[in-house]
Amino acid sequence: MVTGSLFLCSIVSSHFLPVHTHQMTTDEAITYFNALRFSQFSLTDRDLPHHLPRIIVIGTSLTRNAFFFDGEMEDFARKNGFTEIKFMRIVKPGATLADFTPLLDFITNAEPDAVFLESNMFVLDFNAPARNKLRSMIGTLLPGRKEQYLIGIEDNFASHKELPQEGVQRQTHKDIAFFREFRSTTRLRRFMLPDAYITFFDTLKRRGIPVVMLDLTRSPEAASAYPPGIMDAVPQLIRRYQDTYGLQYLEFPYSLGLQYYSDFAHMNERGRTVYCRWFLSELPNVVMKAIVK
Repeated sequence: MVTGSLFLCSIVSSHFLPVHTHQMTTDEAITYFNALRFSQFSLTDRDLPHHLPRIIVIGTSLTRNAFFFDGEMEDFARKNGFTEIKFMRIVKPGATLADFTPLLDFITNAEPDAVFLESNMFVLDFNAPARNKLRSMIGTLLPGRKEQYLIGIEDNFASHKELPQEGVQRQTHKDIAFFREFRSTTRLRRFMLPDAYITFFDTLKRRGIPVVMLDLTRSPEAASAYPPGIMDAVPQLIRRYQDTYGLQYLEFPYSLGLQYYSDFAHMNERGRTVYCRWFLSELPNVVMKAIVK
């Protein structure tokens, strides 16, 4: 994790301006943007008798669609009568656990009351479609190629995208055969973690900070589209992570129809509202000590 921290320090020190256009790769821009956000995830009320529980949620585009962004999630909790929270959502579409390694030191230093990680990153390997493989090959051949990004702490780069409106459907929503083909290369992940995560989980455990694998549910149609046996094997792999690393698992208990999704897997605003209400209702069970302190 030292290497990741040095990398981020070099980025932040050379680019730390309120709003600027910088030449970065997509991964560098996402890392830089999220590193800046931790400066707003302040610890000023940490020692107060009733500080707000600090919640960090990390995941893929499924997480992005299921949760409101930062302050919007805090407003949603307050307006709907739930415990007030300090919330941070960190996402990267198609991410693996390794993609968030440069941020682990930032998360540890922020001393959250709970960290939630999308469980798909532990158990499912989504091989990229051919067009993404081609893009990856081009990136390998042209490693110096960088995009321009407008980066600033108030920008919601790569993390805050408007959800498709109700009724706006993607091609995969209309065509189950297309979706089956799209997900035909999905495989179960091997039981293993990057070394940085083993250290990360051990550090949080010693500090009494729960780490929770979070279920991001798909529609029944999506679940049926994966190769035979994949979804049946997921619970056993989840249990191995629980037993080996002391992680918790929070499973979404409802089966939502397609009217709650913008495609077969990503929630629309209606689905997000249901999911966030459920998440907030479960939160006291995870961070009860923080809430009553």
